[in-house]
Amino acid sequence: GFPAVVAAADAEMAQPGYETIGECMTNDRTVLNYPRPEFAEYRVLREGLDAWGGAVRLTRQDLLACRWQNALEQAFTLQPARVDSTGAQKVAEQIRAKGGG
Repeated sequence: GFPAVVAAADAEMAQPGYETIGECMTNDRTVLNYPRPEFAEYRVLREGLDAWGGAVRLTRQDLLACRWQNALEQAFTLQPARVDSTGAQKVAEQIRAKGGG
């Protein structure tokens, strides 16, 4: 599935969406992406990617013209931190510890 593809890759080129970005962040994989201002969630995703430090933004023109070399070179210099993805498990453990389940 998709998580295995992300884990096997050195970097991802993708439209920024929650699943794609989440998989890249939890697998410490850089992501090349382009703006999607038509999506309401894009601003928040962009801010998260910027704060994380593992993303390189392409212009739509560079993406469509296959001008990826500079972005790829930049992506391979980044060393993003793996983001913890065990939040649901931690919450469940806290609920059990307090006798709630």
